[in-house]
Amino acid sequence: WKLNMATRTRDVNNYSGSRRNQLRHGRGSYSYDNKFFQYEGDWENGLKHGQGKLHLGDGGFYEGTFVRGEIEGHGYRVFGISGKSYSGQFRKGEMNGQGLMRWTDGSQYEGNFTDNVMEGEGIYSDNQGGLYEGSFHGNKKHGEGTQLYSNGDSYVGNWVMGKRQGHGTMTCSDGSTYTGQWYCDMYHGEGRLDHSSHVTFEGIWSSGIPSVCTSYLKLEGKTPVIRISQVDSFSISIICCQSSGEINTVDNGRLLKLSGGIKAIKTEEGNSDTLQKSSSKLSHYSIVQQPNLFDKKKSMHTPLGEVYSYELLQEPLKEDDGQKGASPKTLHVESLSPTAIQKLPSNQQSLQSSSFTLSTPKERHAEEDLYLQSLQEVSPVFTSSGRAVFTGLVLPPPPAPTLKTCEEQEGELLHNKKSKRTVKQDKLHKSLEPRRARHCPPGTYVVKVEDATRPTPWPNFSLNETFIEIDVLPVK
Repeated sequence: WKLNMATRTRDVNNYSGSRRNQLRHGRGSYSYDNKFFQYEGDWENGLKHGQGKLHLGDGGFYEGTFVRGEIEGHGYRVFGISGKSYSGQFRKGEMNGQGLMRWTDGSQYEGNFTDNVMEGEGIYSDNQGGLYEGSFHGNKKHGEGTQLYSNGDSYVGNWVMGKRQGHGTMTCSDGSTYTGQWYCDMYHGEGRLDHSSHVTFEGIWSSGIPSVCTSYLKLEGKTPVIRISQVDSFSISIICCQSSGEINTVDNGRLLKLSGGIKAIKTEEGNSDTLQKSSSKLSHYSIVQQPNLFDKKKSMHTPLGEVYSYELLQEPLKEDDGQKGASPKTLHVESLSPTAIQKLPSNQQSLQSSSFTLSTPKERHAEEDLYLQSLQEVSPVFTSSGRAVFTGLVLPPPPAPTLKTCEEQEGELLHNKKSKRTVKQDKLHKSLEPRRARHCPPGTYVVKVEDATRPTPWPNFSLNETFIEIDVLPVK
């Protein structure tokens, strides 16, 4: 008659608790023979059933619901070796259903599990502040999902086994955006990039690189040399070339900047530098004062030879159209006769009162000084359809008296020897003096073109610098 009554006993099987019909029934604790498992909680007809806690030998445990001897329903599991924890649904001892997994490094996943792996929809946040919401497969991002990165970037689109793959849109914290096809976390296929550096590309990508790339920069035109007079402003058109030599018309937003230099060669004695003339017609200028402006520390070796730094400036923008170009200059006609004026174009004759002025050399010099003061640093230019055009460029006079002509040096030598100049030498010296202070000396100059795009939108984007030769001819 007592067989149907619950009793509390300790048996040889390391069970301490209630029994019914000689079976563990009610509350009790049981230590398994292998000593790795220990259970305390509810029993029913010899099986763990109800609420209980299963201790594991590695320090982990499960606490929650048991059904007929199996971990089933809602529970809380701590993994002894890794220290991670799981709170959620179980089925047949495995994590199945909705749950929350936390790792010791601070990252966590909340969503669906299938047989202990993240599967289906869920939200994963890492320990760096990143967050992913979307589909999972085999513990990896797989399917549609949105990733918010800790640096402020975001991606919305397809994933394949933890990598961005398929169609998606990447928006970066610096304002860059890419929309198109992906493969293994790289732009691959058709897509469009609008980069924060102003570079844009729309077309076919391969492993993160556009299918059409610029390989080098060059001066547009048939001749590699620009020839101007020493009083002229000039323009430079740079084109972006593919390896085949064709212009890359899809190169847009690349930032190019210019800097100037003047070519130098060794003197015949080989112990000092002189500024190089580009042809026998050009005057020969030498560094005679302020040598620190042209010392070796400020020179560089280029494919065109050794070059010293020389200032390159730009005329101000026009107010009417906002384009870079030459500022209006006054034409002085004090030496023109009425007959010569009549030979001017009719539109120029009608503007004599406003466009043509009679002025003294002193007034001309004052106007030239104002013009020089209006010059500014050369503004970088973005490429458009593979071109970048710099207009209104000016090589200003050097810091006087840095450069002197050979004739001037000869005249000074005669003066130092208390020798009298000839009339021809005297006239030459006087005529050169004002021009030397207001224009660059004739000679061979070099303009360096640099790719100043920052930050670079893809690997190997930046191009090597290129150099352009400028021959400055003397005014007759």
